Order: sequence, then C-alpha cells, then structure tokens
Amino acid sequence: MVLWHNSVCISYTRVVWCPRSVIHRKGSPMTRMARVRLLVCVLVAVMLLGGGAFAQSADNLRRIVTFQHLDVTTTPGYLTALSVVTASGSSVVPPTLWFINALVSELPAGNIDGALASLLTSPYVSDVSLDPLGWVDQITPSLAPTVEDYDWGLKRIGVPEAHQQWPPNLTGAGVRVAILDTGIDRSHPDLYPYIDRGYNALPGGRLPQDDHGHGTHMAGIIGALLNGQGIIGGGPPQPRARLVPVKVLDQSGAGYLSYFLNGMQWVYSTDIRLVNMSFGFADSPPLKQATQRLYGRGVIMVASAGCKRGVQDEGAGADGGCDTATVYDPAQIHGVYPAGYDWTIAVAATDYYNRVTDYSASGPWLDVVAPGGSRATGIRILSTNRAGGYGYGSGTSQAAAHVTATCALALQLKPGLSFQQVRSILQSAATPLMDPSTGLPYPPERQGAGLIKADEVVGALQ
Repeated sequence: MVLWHNSVCISYTRVVWCPRSVIHRKGSPMTRMARVRLLVCVLVAVMLLGGGAFAQSADNLRRIVTFQHLDVTTTPGYLTALSVVTASGSSVVPPTLWFINALVSELPAGNIDGALASLLTSPYVSDVSLDPLGWVDQITPSLAPTVEDYDWGLKRIGVPEAHQQWPPNLTGAGVRVAILDTGIDRSHPDLYPYIDRGYNALPGGRLPQDDHGHGTHMAGIIGALLNGQGIIGGGPPQPRARLVPVKVLDQSGAGYLSYFLNGMQWVYSTDIRLVNMSFGFADSPPLKQATQRLYGRGVIMVASAGCKRGVQDEGAGADGGCDTATVYDPAQIHGVYPAGYDWTIAVAATDYYNRVTDYSASGPWLDVVAPGGSRATGIRILSTNRAGGYGYGSGTSQAAAHVTATCALALQLKPGLSFQQVRSILQSAATPLMDPSTGLPYPPERQGAGLIKADEVVGALQ
C-alpha cells in the first residue's frame, strides 16, 4: 500500500497541518489571488525504505493542473495549456494526463505563490492540485517453499475449495488483471508465461520490470502457477489470468500521484476490466476524476484501505509502524483514496487468527476484509518476489490482492458482471467476523460485510 505524505501548509504567520493540499477555483479572481498569496503548500516526505533513509525536499514543486474550455489532446488546446503554464514561470514535466485534461507542472522555486496565483487566475484552469509522493513497503526475502502449496491466506478464504469446484472444461481468454505497482518479475518461474507486456508509467519508462519486489508479491497472490514449485495463486486455474504489470513506482518503491494517474490512463485506453490498486493518497480532484473515468468504462478497481495514522507508517498499507487504536476514529484515517470512493472495492486486512488488524484503516466506505497478515503475530503473507525469489509481506496491500484474485474468479465465470454485481456477490458471500475483545461482531466500519469467501463466490456463480 502506498502512503500519501502529509503536506505542511505554511502561512506568513503560522504553521498548520492540513489533510490535503488542493486549491480549487472558487470565488473571484482577486479572492483566489489573495488566498494563494497567503498560502504556500509544501510537501514533507521522509521515509525509510529497505533500512535506508529516503528524504524528499521540503519543497515539492510539482502540481497537477487541470484545464477547462480547451482540450489538451488537440494541438491548439495543448499549446494554449502549455502557454498558460509557462506564463506562470512554471515548466511542464511528464506525464501528460490527457484523460483528465491535465498537465503536470513544476513551479519556480523562487516564486511559488506568484506562479500559483497566475495559474488560478487563468480562465482555462479549473484546478491546481499537489502531486504528492507515495511509496510501498519492502518485501522480506525468504527461501523458496520446499513443497508447492497455497499460502494460509488463500486457504482462509476458500481458494483450494473454489479451485476444486472449478468447471473442468471452461474455455475462453483469461481475465486480464492490471497491477498498478512496482512492475512484475517477467521471468519468474511461478508467473511466466502469463505476464502481458504491460506499461511503464514512469518518465522514459522501459519494460515494466520489477526492480523492487512489491508488485511481484501482489502478482503471486493473484496468479502464481500450479506448476510443482513455489506457491499457488488464487486466480482462475483454467484459463489462467493474464497478469498485466503497470509500473508506477521506481526501484525504491516511490512514485508521484501523477505516475499512478498515468498508469490508470493507460488502463483506460485498453480493454482491461480488473485493476489491483495497492496504494492510497489523500482525496484530490485529479484522483477522483481518474477513478471515475475508469469506473465509467466498466473497470472494477480493488483498492487497499490503508493504515491508521502512526509515527512511522510502512507504506500506509503495511503494519510495522501503525498505531494500535481499535476504535473507529475519522481523525485517525489518512491516505484512504481511491479506497474511499464508492466506485471502488475497499479492502482492510485480517491476521492469521481472523482478527481485523489494528493497523487497518476503518470507515463507512469499507466493503470487505481479506488476509493481510501481521508482524505482531509473526505470521505474514508468503508470495513471489523479484529476481525469481519469494518473500513475506503484510498489510492491506496483500489483502487487496486476495480480493482481486477472487474477482478474477468471478469474471472468468461470468465476464459480463458489472462492478455493482461483483461487489454485491463478494459481500453476500462474506463471513462476518467476531471481535475477540468484545465477543461481538466487528462493526461494519472495521470489516465491511466481513471476510471474503472465494469458494462461496464460485459456488454462487456456477
């Protein structure tokens, strides 16, 4: 799960924390200009990756500029948008986000407030949003399993039983599953040859090869092969799901929101219907519009719920540094979008003992829970890793991948299912979980409809 870094809003007289750094086009031009001149939003991003420190400059100059009354896909429209950005003293940087009619700009370091004022007073600009940085947790390498088997998480949701009742003569093309992440190890013996070419959404991107490990970990949960080695994935046994790597994170596991939007834009241009999104940012107009565009195209998006605010959040969906509060508190939630949108399937995590993990974010937007593992119990999720290896990870990232695998089963059986139908089937087949600390069921804000059951989903669709 990718963490969205909090922004610090600095005025000339005081410093305050703000939940997101988005400037909307409201009020008169003079009002907007006054507001911009009173506020400078900067990004503070300090994170630990693989035991080493990765720190971003306190001044994140990147902004996503959304346009109106022009079309950036046309030459006149693009040139007009370009002139608006350059007139502010800013520069245009990759990528071009044509499907939400936006460009990414870099503000001049010496005149941030002036550049923002210039952009927001243009009749062609509808929104200027921060382009925040996110990252994912490292995967802990492990030895390859000596006996091929399903990991405990897939067993817990009934995947072996679902595979046993699978129609033996089912034909047709395999479901294509886009995984927006660090890429996939294209030569991994437990995944090859069911990996499509995919797309590298990073600037100057080559093939979407995984040089980090997190994306390959998601891929194994969804589609590792039954081939006598390693692990078995949770997706359709026949025809196999086609795994589509969409690389939006670099080798350190970091990437800007605009890279994610670029990956979503590529998915929008394809016929892919199922997307795994193990990332989370604060709500913003560009992210909302992008997910709405995919939803309108019939794409089913599975999103990790993220993690409660903690001193050190490991990728926002992992569990190493999150606080242990178990009471639903909206003030303790952050980085929950796109999971917080009603047109995605939002997934929180459970541990080996069927307890909703303390690190999982909670809220009325939550749909279901699935195995994510826990450092606290010492039992995490085993899956494939980069360089042909295997490794352990835990978090709502892994939980989302379990749900994506189950959605792939449903779509392989019934390709015409809509988003609403898939979510309804998942929820009606889910098992509500009991909170051992109270002896009562977890509230819906903690578990949605409950723990998904792949065998129940397959049985309902037979």
